[in-house]
Amino acid sequence: MIGLTTLIINIRHLLMSLSVLPYFEERTLTWSLGLAQGLTDETFVLNTRVMKDVIGEENRRWVMLGINLGAFASWVTFTILGAVIGKWLPFQFSGFQFALLALFIILTTTSLSKRNYITYLLAAILAIVFKLLIPGKIYLILSVALAAGIGAWWRGRKLPLRIEQKRGTEH
Repeated sequence: MIGLTTLIINIRHLLMSLSVLPYFEERTLTWSLGLAQGLTDETFVLNTRVMKDVIGEENRRWVMLGINLGAFASWVTFTILGAVIGKWLPFQFSGFQFALLALFIILTTTSLSKRNYITYLLAAILAIVFKLLIPGKIYLILSVALAAGIGAWWRGRKLPLRIEQKRGTEH
């Protein structure tokens, strides 16, 4: 059960990787493997916010690599620092369960935009409905996956229309 739960929870990494693919049309195995190693929840949010403003695939590779390496370096540095000085601190750190929840709330709210807020709203509504209908916690994964699928379908369905409209204004 633990293995299955871990697999289901970590499917998000597959979804995150697939969502950054449009920024890298000319993928090589070396770059793909290198960049994928640093794709965490935090770097994903920052990368997707920054990538849309970076021109050129080569530049996007280096920017993403910098973000990923910066996040990794700070993680290692502050882990070591915490291990070294943490034993001398006179208080308990019992609020970290909330800190992790707060981190995910911040990551979610900073990724909201006019383009995707309906998908987030749909995920929330589906989570409430599924919670009432389905026992356990699988309702969270189902609601997010279904909302993401519907959101991707909706955005993909509108894209050809925008391309045609843009072509019509160019002629």
